[in-house]
Amino acid sequence: MYIQLGNGLQTRFWTDNWLRGGRSVQDNVPVLFSFVRDSGISVVMAISNNKWVRDIKGGLSSQGLAQYLKLWDLVAGINLTMELPDKAIWRLTPTGTFSVSSAYHLFFVANTRNTEDWWITARKLAPKNLRSDFDTITILVHWRIWKERNSRIFHQEAKPIGQSF
Repeated sequence: MYIQLGNGLQTRFWTDNWLRGGRSVQDNVPVLFSFVRDSGISVVMAISNNKWVRDIKGGLSSQGLAQYLKLWDLVAGINLTMELPDKAIWRLTPTGTFSVSSAYHLFFVANTRNTEDWWITARKLAPKNLRSDFDTITILVHWRIWKERNSRIFHQEAKPIGQSF
């Protein structure tokens, strides 16, 4: 998912995916981001008089300085439309609107033969900064299914699906 900027009020400058290509500032300039102390500022506040610069603390490395200049150029061309709200765009549908079927496709990618193939394929679809979260959720779901399976087989106990997760 990425954010199509309108007024920039609801979009976080450093961490939301609003830059060209649907990436976040954090992903585009990771070394510079490591010097950021308050990452919750909105886009509209950050670009107003370049207030995003004030979030950067400490002495920058040469790579951090290069990324600072890169970000300066990226932000210089941003124009907000104050009459329009920011809009979340779902990448997996042509219309950009979330659908259950597109989420289903993400989680149960077609033409996979087993769980391992599905996991590897689906993991590649997740943004890099969310892959460890994806792995955690995948492992947790499989663990809960395994525990439920064992409970049914060995103890003849079955929980309703809503209680299993």
